[in-house]
Amino acid sequence: MERTAESEQLIALMLRMNDCLHRYKQQADSGKTFMVLGSLREYEKRRGRPVTVTEMAHASGLALPNVSRLLAPIEQAGLIERVKSGRTVNVIVTEEGNRQLDEFWNGFSKLIACAFERLTERQRKDLLESGGKVADYLEQNIKNQSAGDD
Repeated sequence: MERTAESEQLIALMLRMNDCLHRYKQQADSGKTFMVLGSLREYEKRRGRPVTVTEMAHASGLALPNVSRLLAPIEQAGLIERVKSGRTVNVIVTEEGNRQLDEFWNGFSKLIACAFERLTERQRKDLLESGGKVADYLEQNIKNQSAGDD
């Protein structure tokens, strides 16, 4: 199979998985909250520090006021808090935000575990390893492009 066809298959697979996640979110009645909380947790886990509002705007391509509007209802619900440090505003997931994220995460994890049971141990390992490499490359490439590198 040539590279273009493989790339198109991977894109289709990623879109299908994204659609499944989107439909699961709708069933769980979590709207955008899960995506925001999950992204905040992942960022902090990878970088070892909370994300800033400016970084969220840059990564999402949204203007700062739009990011603030997106965060406002989640903050009002007590799931995140914005902590100002000088001119920087960090976004931190609260205890209640972590509890709700864990609840959603556990439900979705059970669904993923059922899907994984259909694969052999080797297939699971290969999928996680290769998927991680693809995601790492895509993240780095997109980061370089946004910084003006080619």
